[in-house]
Amino acid sequence: MERFDRLLQEQQVAIQQTDAKIEKLSNFCQDYTRLMPRLEELSKHFTKRAIIPFSLRAFVPAQLIHTNELLVHLGGSAEHFCEMSTHQALSLLASRIKRVEADISKLKDQRKLLTDRETLTSKLARGSNPSSLNTDAQEAGECEIREEYDPVQEEEWLKQHKRRAVAERKKGQDTPRQQRVRFKESPSSPDEDADSSGSECSTLPKISFQHSNQLPVTVNSDITDWSQASPADVVCHFQNLQRKLVETSLIADKVNEPTHIAEVTQRKPRLSPFGDVIEHEAPETEHISPLITPTNTVPDKPVSRFRALFGQRSSKR
Repeated sequence: MERFDRLLQEQQVAIQQTDAKIEKLSNFCQDYTRLMPRLEELSKHFTKRAIIPFSLRAFVPAQLIHTNELLVHLGGSAEHFCEMSTHQALSLLASRIKRVEADISKLKDQRKLLTDRETLTSKLARGSNPSSLNTDAQEAGECEIREEYDPVQEEEWLKQHKRRAVAERKKGQDTPRQQRVRFKESPSSPDEDADSSGSECSTLPKISFQHSNQLPVTVNSDITDWSQASPADVVCHFQNLQRKLVETSLIADKVNEPTHIAEVTQRKPRLSPFGDVIEHEAPETEHISPLITPTNTVPDKPVSRFRALFGQRSSKR
């Protein structure tokens, strides 16, 4: 029971804090509402007659000037002000009132939730059955809705829902969609007349594309009506056109090919002086490496003195 008492106490404190916030924001909203007519009255005149205090016990008649100029506090703990006109100040007040009213409505919803919790906690603290709260709901014209949960039926329903979703998705993919395509016109030169350009744009054909995930049964490369051609027909048409251009260029290259062959590219005749053994002539530019390397070449690595003397003696023999 002590735990319920502590919980009930905290909930009551939260309700009091919420009421204090609602009262504070309501005072702000009332002040803003009373200030708006005064600003509207000041915006109608350049000057305003008023009686101002001259001392603690004296007042003198005077005039207020620059009534269309106001210093507006920007809010917060810092003393920052901004100079605005009366019209700007009125729009700022309207936005502030709207924001304050939204905060008040949220706080009222919060207070209602806290009040319901407090009622439930107080009944639990007194030891009453929580189901007895249904009597209060019936008195207020409310009823309790209960729905039985069966995991087997829930799983079966999910499977059926997935099948229906897949069927609807396939049905949407099979149906072709029409889409209107509009090409941007090239900017006309300043010398062209506007009337002529408008008449030319009106005579241009409208091209519409049909999209579908199904492959076309037949592809027509010979397009006569471009407005009824599919993207596959357009692609096939340009592929055939490119293939024809390549074939014509190859035929032209074969016709212009020279018939004679240069003597340099002719294959040299083979010589067979030894019967089955065939010997080719060595090319003139081929370099034959010597079998015996000269001894006076400078070695790549440093050679010891004994090895150098031994090499000289062997070369003399």
